[in-house]
Amino acid sequence: MTAYDLKTPAGVRAANPVSPQGTDILLAWQDGRFGACLRSEVDAYLRDNLGITDAVQTALDNLVGLAPDVLDTLGEISDALGDDPDFAATMTTQLAGKQPADAQLTALAGLTGAAGSFVRWTGAATAVMQAIVGTVSQSGGTPTGAILQQGGSAATGYWLRLASGLQVCWGVNASVVTTTIGTGSLFTAAGVVMTFPMAFSAVPLVVPLAIKEWEGVSGGGAAVTGVMSSGSPTATAASIALLSPVNSGQAFPAYVAIGRWF
Repeated sequence: MTAYDLKTPAGVRAANPVSPQGTDILLAWQDGRFGACLRSEVDAYLRDNLGITDAVQTALDNLVGLAPDVLDTLGEISDALGDDPDFAATMTTQLAGKQPADAQLTALAGLTGAAGSFVRWTGAATAVMQAIVGTVSQSGGTPTGAILQQGGSAATGYWLRLASGLQVCWGVNASVVTTTIGTGSLFTAAGVVMTFPMAFSAVPLVVPLAIKEWEGVSGGGAAVTGVMSSGSPTATAASIALLSPVNSGQAFPAYVAIGRWF
């Protein structure tokens, strides 16, 4: 390798037959200007003398391509990969533990959740988002609607249906009934037929009740100590009769009926 005299610029030029750019590089090195001028002078020297700068730059540009500024060096790429020398194997191991894609997951992915709703499966790999409280329904004994349904009013009675088939109805007669009919040592009144707000699929269990006060109205009169079903209930109604140890006992006939809607 040729040794260069770097004592003076004139000495460099006289003793070393290199291009002006090459001489300037050597002088810059000697004068302590290496860091400031190195890139432009080296580029110029290589381009003018070796013709490779443009080719190298093109190769570098092709290598970087469209990578963002934060990922256009090997150091930045290494940081992004967590300095993992075997990143591919690490990812393969992690992916092996994921839940495999299947028809059920695909069905769930197509649903949009909503408050007060649940996922109801309509088949082996089909599902819908269903309101918890809504219209209950069934097909062949399999629920096809909401989990529970309810309705009614004080005038007609209240009801609750569950997806399982259970149905509960309850109600209070709109007016007070007075016991005036003597029956042995007790007094009773004609049975009050109370129609269920929703029909049952079969005769339900009926629990007759006597309510002393209802909707802010008191029955008044003597106490009613008993109540009974007057006649056999049906799937749509029950007859409720009051009992009292004294004449003119008053109360609101009421009931709770429990059965099935299918």
